[in-house]
Amino acid sequence: MNTMIRSSAASAGLVLAALQSLSVPLPAQAQAVPATSVPSGYGRYCSLSYSGGGWAFSHLSGASSNPCGDMLATGPGGTIARAGLWSVSGTNNAMAVCNDGAFQVFYVGTGAAPATWAFDAAKGKSKCVITVSPKALPVFVKPYQLYTGSVATYNRWDFNYYDLPIKSTDFGQPANASCPNSKVIDKNGKQACWINGHGGYDWVMPANNALKAAAAGVVRKARFRDTTEFGGVCAQKSPQGEIYIEHSVGSGTYAERFLTYYAHAKAIDVVDGQTVSAGQVIGAVGDNGCSSEPHLHFSVQRLTNLTGFRSFTPTYPNSGWGISGIHGLIDPFGWNAPVNVDPWATRLIGQTKDGVKSPGAYSINLWKSGQVPAQ
Repeated sequence: MNTMIRSSAASAGLVLAALQSLSVPLPAQAQAVPATSVPSGYGRYCSLSYSGGGWAFSHLSGASSNPCGDMLATGPGGTIARAGLWSVSGTNNAMAVCNDGAFQVFYVGTGAAPATWAFDAAKGKSKCVITVSPKALPVFVKPYQLYTGSVATYNRWDFNYYDLPIKSTDFGQPANASCPNSKVIDKNGKQACWINGHGGYDWVMPANNALKAAAAGVVRKARFRDTTEFGGVCAQKSPQGEIYIEHSVGSGTYAERFLTYYAHAKAIDVVDGQTVSAGQVIGAVGDNGCSSEPHLHFSVQRLTNLTGFRSFTPTYPNSGWGISGIHGLIDPFGWNAPVNVDPWATRLIGQTKDGVKSPGAYSINLWKSGQVPAQ
């Protein structure tokens, strides 16, 4: 078995060029995503897999380091299982999975410590993959702008999406007497009373307020989708205005990629394949599709560095909820319970809902200072 770990300030490696946006949109899935600059204080990590069960891991603090390239150049080849960013001085999550999932450990701590702990726990085991995720990566701006009225948060992300027997007391929080039978867990580990299985945030505000791109990116889909299949108000208010934008923090091997989703838009001001800048107006708040009042439903998917696999390419079906299952859905405010790690990234791996098996994904606080939406 070939294993290694390194943590240094070395920054040797390939210089990755930012992708240039084109003035005329290509087909949506062909258009390259403009790179959002990685904030200062982040390094890069790499987890390699070899045939026969061998593996290697390295994390370097240099912003332009190349841990995958270094290991591939000195080792027997291999496949990149994970590659991404970690916070050199901030809080990170680290997870090691070995022996086809029979062995799993999870750690949270400051700087390089969690990755080192995960590596040490995995020593001597085979088929190990280590996933690292910073607790925060401040790159998003507020996805709406008020022209009139105020905003209120109605529904939030449910960390117990699969209704498992996990409780608020598991995360150092008391039971909620207001909804004693609820299985919903919020980002603070508390038992919540809103919609079970909710995969995003609902911000209620007057119609016609602006929808804004959370970061630079490419519009992968902008449409008014038929929601009559659901019946009731969904059919009465069909079609539903939807916008999907792909973002890349950094570029190349270590890019952290996300997909943002904006639903119930009254107006859509962008088209498939269009490049947008952070804060650009992309449409207007509405009350269509599966909606009972004017609001923005906003959700985020991680497209890279999920705990169950390295990456995936989303699709946009015309049926169901309009996305390719629940792959990578995360809370953009992160996980903030006083004890224990993010259950969406750890306890829910392999659970199935709506015919889709969860790969798990660490939630991450994505908001820039001064750009945090209502919570």
